This record gives sequence, C-alpha cells and structure tokens, in this order.
Amino acid sequence: MQATQQRYFNIQSFNFVAGRLEPLQLRKIGYRYDRRTGNYILVYINPDIPRTSRYARQEIMVQEAFFMRVVPYNDIIAGCVEITPAQFAELGFIVHETKGGVSDAATA
Repeated sequence: MQATQQRYFNIQSFNFVAGRLEPLQLRKIGYRYDRRTGNYILVYINPDIPRTSRYARQEIMVQEAFFMRVVPYNDIIAGCVEITPAQFAELGFIVHETKGGVSDAATA
C-alpha cells in the first residue's frame, strides 16, 4: 500500500500599500441553516481576542441565495468554511481599516 503524499499550496495576495506579495489571511466561519426563517446564521470568532471579551464574536444572518453566491462550495445544513477577506466583508461582517491594513472590528 502506497502512502499518499499531501501537497500544500501557499496562497498569496498583492498588498498594494506595501507593494509586495503577502500570504492570504483566510478566516474560518461557522454557519448553520435556520429552517424557521430560511436564512443562514454565520458566526466568526476572532482568535486574537480573549473569548471572554464581548468583541470576540460576530454573528450575522444572511439570505440563502446570497450565502450560496458568496460561498458556493459548502454543506447545505451546517459547517465550517474558510473564506477570504473579500468574502468576509461582502457577507457583512464588520471590518475596519487600520494603519497596517484591514483588521476585524474587534481588534480596532
């Protein structure tokens, strides 16, 4: 039996302010489908902030069609998915501009 070899890819994005390629910072969000309203409830927990802080967690509700358009490859009922900063902002999570780049609302 042969051992399978895993390959990892380093995804980079261009930072226009710094003028160089940097690793893309993917964010993990959890989601579940709410059958009562027909919407998705999305949750993001910022790992840089202590969980006891009220700013560590963001929870939003989006319509099903919009969620499927922004994050097309996902499980229909519930799950966890990694998204790009552009998808993070498009879904409606609060993002603030900081001097060093984009950060979450809780860190600003």
